[in-house]
Amino acid sequence: MEDVGLDAFHQMNCSHLFASSIGVGILSASLRQVMSTRLQVARDLLLLQTLMLRMGEQAGLHLDTANMIRSDLLPLTCTMVRAYYVMQWASETVVSVVQVSTVDSNLRQFDALNISEASGIIRPNKPVSQQDMTLVEMFLQEAGGAQARTLLAKNNFLDEDPCALWNAALGPAVTITGQIIWPISVNFMFAEFLMSKCQYLQLQQYIRLLQHWCEWNTSSRKFLLGQCYLNCNESQKALDNFLQAVHGVGNEDFLFSKLLQTDETQLKKLESLYFMKVIKLFEQFSLPDMVIAMATTAISLADEEDHNIPVLWSKIFKHHLELGHNEEAYAAMISNPDLVRRKDSLRQFLVVLCDRCQLQSLVEFPFIDLQDDVVNIMESRARSVDLTTHNYYDLLYTFHVFRGNFRKAATVMYEYGIRLSQEVTGLKSLQKQAKCYLACLNGLRLVEPMYAWIVKPVPVVKATFAVEAPGMSPKRTADGEERETEGSRKMEVIELEEIEKEYMLIHARLKLLQRDPDQAHMAGPTLSASETAGLLVSAGLLDNAVSLCKAFRMSLVVVFEGLTLRCITLSNQTSQYGDGDYMTDAWDWLTENDMGTVNMGKDVSPADQAWRLLQIYLDRYEEGGSRYHKCVAMKLLGHGFSLPNWFIMSYKVANPAELLRLYIDYDLLEEAALLSLDYIDAVMGKGGEYFGLKTSLIYSSPSVWLPYTSLDQLLGALRDVEVESTYAQLYEELVDKLEQYHRQVEKVTQDMIHAESKRSARAARQGMT
Repeated sequence: MEDVGLDAFHQMNCSHLFASSIGVGILSASLRQVMSTRLQVARDLLLLQTLMLRMGEQAGLHLDTANMIRSDLLPLTCTMVRAYYVMQWASETVVSVVQVSTVDSNLRQFDALNISEASGIIRPNKPVSQQDMTLVEMFLQEAGGAQARTLLAKNNFLDEDPCALWNAALGPAVTITGQIIWPISVNFMFAEFLMSKCQYLQLQQYIRLLQHWCEWNTSSRKFLLGQCYLNCNESQKALDNFLQAVHGVGNEDFLFSKLLQTDETQLKKLESLYFMKVIKLFEQFSLPDMVIAMATTAISLADEEDHNIPVLWSKIFKHHLELGHNEEAYAAMISNPDLVRRKDSLRQFLVVLCDRCQLQSLVEFPFIDLQDDVVNIMESRARSVDLTTHNYYDLLYTFHVFRGNFRKAATVMYEYGIRLSQEVTGLKSLQKQAKCYLACLNGLRLVEPMYAWIVKPVPVVKATFAVEAPGMSPKRTADGEERETEGSRKMEVIELEEIEKEYMLIHARLKLLQRDPDQAHMAGPTLSASETAGLLVSAGLLDNAVSLCKAFRMSLVVVFEGLTLRCITLSNQTSQYGDGDYMTDAWDWLTENDMGTVNMGKDVSPADQAWRLLQIYLDRYEEGGSRYHKCVAMKLLGHGFSLPNWFIMSYKVANPAELLRLYIDYDLLEEAALLSLDYIDAVMGKGGEYFGLKTSLIYSSPSVWLPYTSLDQLLGALRDVEVESTYAQLYEELVDKLEQYHRQVEKVTQDMIHAESKRSARAARQGMT
């Protein structure tokens, strides 16, 4: 305890010894004088030894003595001359003024190296502002003076009684200061201090003076020299010196204890830790090419099981990617043995190349053993980012197509189209949806028909069960059916035909927007097929409406009703107003539809063209029935419009009985009577081709029939209005025609009975023989 108290007393007495600017000046000048004197003595001694060796026996020098001088004394004297010269240089060289920004940069470098104050290394604290100060004076004012006073306190001259004055301590203080700065020792404090004070040029000169002869702290000096070059923007020289400094990480105190600060003793691992420190330093200066070179060297020197190898490969990948070296970045990513880091690098690789729009390069990389990860990452990005700012779906589509996986490519485009319809509105969104569905269709048409299907993305179904009574099964309901548990998914298979239908709905909306750029057509969810067909008919896009109805297996009634109404409207407008503005709109929607190749002349009106289109549609789409003829007739008759002759002729061939019923329903008795007369004649063999009859009322032909119920209704109606001469005459003619028909029926019946009797008799005779 007494020794501890005595040391504290000595340090307290020496704490301010030579601490003032005058004291530092005296100590520095004394040191300079001592070093100058010793340098002169060592120089003279070196000259004397050289002369003695040259004169040899003339100076009475024996051979053994000459060998001793040449091998021992002369090298030692040369070393002393160099050392004293360095000391004199340090005591005479003036410091450089350092700005605050330079000190801040130096502090960031220490932070990048993860060097703490506990390591004992000298850290920068304040900028240098005094210009006429020497390096030794600056050193004595701060860390060097404190160290010298600490060592001076251990000197026993303070124990003298009476205590010596300050001048008695000057000699020991100079000696101790010289020992601290002395380059031929393990002490590296002076070089550390110069680095901490940002005296980069002076430190370079100091290291250069020691370079070829001082064997102490060689690697540490290389490290500090590399830092100097780094701060002077000479990165390649810095790299060379850092690589040379690695050889001393295991045996130099500065590198091992202060820089690495580790308990590791294996040399390979120490070298790896050293490289990691230097890489962080290069990253601090934003020098990716130097980082790549350093990391590559580190990997070549490290053991295969070194845990820093994945980190080094990640560094190489990162900085190659920053420099735009995509091939090298890909190679580094593939070489990384850590699967987690490889996947992180892959995600970064994909995002960066997408942001740079280098999509072709991205797609062409082979991604050996990483294709599933690539797809998962891009799908995740595609589903998480805004569709208006980033588009990963096109990239995914190209990725799959490039590898011939057309069904996955189709799935990607279908999902993209669905998201666009749900999240983005406007004309561009609809156009993009159409392209998505077309790309999807193309992809599915390139695969085998049995595989031309995709799975529609379906959201997760979350169960919302009510609280069950005790004893109820958590997996089944009271009826024994399985419950849908939370997180279960339903899969919906979409085939080629269904995707074509969805494309047709989008295409129909685009056609509607071309005809009428109304915002209502752009916004909102996708319309149903029936709603879309109605809108197409209203816009005059009849061909598109027909295609849509056929695709969805819907009736074309809405198309024929809409076209018929347009024909009525155009005919009324033409008769009332003649040529007008309405004709422009009429020609617009007429030209949107296929009119065939019939030339109707130059003076044809829109109304005539519309009727012609109706006739073409009936000929084209009325198959095996008269459903569309009926809806057209009802629409015309309902609007009080007479049936055109061509329509009557077509309807008579398709279903004359139905036409008769319509005439009766709309009280067109005269037309009904005339139709009935012609119809009866056709049945009896006169003009049957106009009613689509292949046979007539003769015994050798198949049976024909007449709509007796409709004829009875017509006769009753004519009987009620026979007060009018026209209807009375028609009534008489129809009654006579029916009587004629009945006689013909009786005659045909008798002929058939007679023919059947002959046939029976002939068969009986043949049986007897």
